[in-house]
Amino acid sequence: MTAISRATKERQFLARAIAIRVGGAALLGLCAFAARALRRLANQLPPHGGAAFELLLLGVATFLSFTCGLALLLEGSGLFEFVPVPQRNRFTGF
Repeated sequence: MTAISRATKERQFLARAIAIRVGGAALLGLCAFAARALRRLANQLPPHGGAAFELLLLGVATFLSFTCGLALLLEGSGLFEFVPVPQRNRFTGF
């Protein structure tokens, strides 16, 4: 492997890692907007006759964007690395 190809691979890895973390930050921004909309829907005066589907959809959007965004932001590209798993577990027999 030449120094040029190694440098190119390192740049690609760095660009991929930055893109994954920026995507995580964007999902956390989406989470903030969804949580704000959910709070506004629940506490709006006069009371909004929000359907249960609206509350459910905003709650799911808040939860999913928070969990996925936090995982991508904190773990980064390590989230997609392969982990060796033993062939057989002695406790379960699988």
